[in-house]
Amino acid sequence: MKRIKYLLFIIILFFIGSNFVHALDNKVTPVEAHGNLSVEGISIVDKNGNPFQLRGVSSHGIGLTSYYHKYINQDSLNFMRDNWGINTVRLARYTPNNDADYLSYLNREELIKNDIDYAIKAGLYVIVDWHVLKPGDPNEHKDEAIEFFKYYANLYKDYPNIIYEIANEPHDVDWNNKLKTYSEEVINEIRKIDDDAIIIVGTSGYSHGIDEALENPIEGDNLVYSYHFYAATNKDKYRERLVNTVEKGLPVIISECGMIKADAKGNVDFDSANEWMKILDKYKIGYMVWQLTNKDEAASLIKNDVTKLSDWEYDELTEHGKWFFDHLKTYPNDNMLITNIYNIIEGENQEHIKDKDSDVIFKIDANYKFFKNGGKIYIDNNLLNSDNYTSESGSTIIKLKKEYIDTLDVGNHTIKVLFNNDGYANSSFSVIKSEIKEEEQIKTIENNNNEEITNPTTNDNIVMHLILFNLSLLIMILLKRKINSNI
Repeated sequence: MKRIKYLLFIIILFFIGSNFVHALDNKVTPVEAHGNLSVEGISIVDKNGNPFQLRGVSSHGIGLTSYYHKYINQDSLNFMRDNWGINTVRLARYTPNNDADYLSYLNREELIKNDIDYAIKAGLYVIVDWHVLKPGDPNEHKDEAIEFFKYYANLYKDYPNIIYEIANEPHDVDWNNKLKTYSEEVINEIRKIDDDAIIIVGTSGYSHGIDEALENPIEGDNLVYSYHFYAATNKDKYRERLVNTVEKGLPVIISECGMIKADAKGNVDFDSANEWMKILDKYKIGYMVWQLTNKDEAASLIKNDVTKLSDWEYDELTEHGKWFFDHLKTYPNDNMLITNIYNIIEGENQEHIKDKDSDVIFKIDANYKFFKNGGKIYIDNNLLNSDNYTSESGSTIIKLKKEYIDTLDVGNHTIKVLFNNDGYANSSFSVIKSEIKEEEQIKTIENNNNEEITNPTTNDNIVMHLILFNLSLLIMILLKRKINSNI
């Protein structure tokens, strides 16, 4: 009898495990869940118009000679998304006269591209930061800044992940006569290419001058103003300035902060940190914590003797890192939301013969109204430009244009269709060469149709469910035999 109960328990566990695997597949990344961000009033809002708080880490100065560049990698971003709960990463690209001198490198436009691609694949928002520090007047390298942002705007204008920060910590420069003019010129060049991405505007006095920006703001949409603090140095009067400025209507983001001293030394000031976070959480003000390194200073999040570039244990974090981790855990885990799952009812796992077949068509059992206004398509985790597909009702029908499909590499590809009610559908398809298809047909005829052709795009989940089902069936058979033997 005990064996029978044990076998029943095993069967239940298998079915629970099957459902758990299914639930994991229902999760989406921050960008998939929240989509294009915009600014309304004092708030950054998501695609549904709900206030959305950006929470993340800032890199240290990243350059070809910098060891700290290694901390921005696919594994680290995926890990911090899933285990810490970040939804944003800030990429700090220094201007001249700094340790990581961006302008001194050859092929400088490529330095940040891989890092942006890591963030996009992780489904994170990514702040592209022109890290002004020395000299403090960004006008000294305005032309280079414009070149920098035009390059990345052209590459990523169709991605909802991208946020531009046009000057990190301007100082010794007047807002009204110089800094505002610089900002307007750079913003204008970005808007010629990317007309709706959020742009972070640097403020004077090491990004403390939000009160000046409040009195003389820049005209335009989707602009937020940077404010920086270090909790052990910047206390009551800085918090009062932030609250007063926000209450009067200026949208603000903390694009850099730390809970130690401004010189990156000392211990975490837990009391001051707590007061800052009360304000940021109350107003849903986003913040990026400095810095994702193991550098031997208090601002670092990783201990100096830890060489791992991802998958850090709690004890491998510094006091600063543990504070950040602990605070992130006070939020609901809205990075990976359970959403509506729709089914591909026609077109799943289809083949497209390159340069021969027509459009690739998918029919999804979702109301078309959920795609018509705000739906997105990702191919191989990359956002697909709407010029490359058409959509229509009849449930929801998506047609990937032949001209686009023929540009894809031969092999297997994934498609994810996102709907504006946070639902989605997944499938895959393959692109094959026409001569390969003809050879397969000849081979099939020669073998009198006896050869079994394996579908290379079989979904891992389906395989998992079949294994679980068959194993459960086997246990049930064994159980029945046991019962019969007892009779």
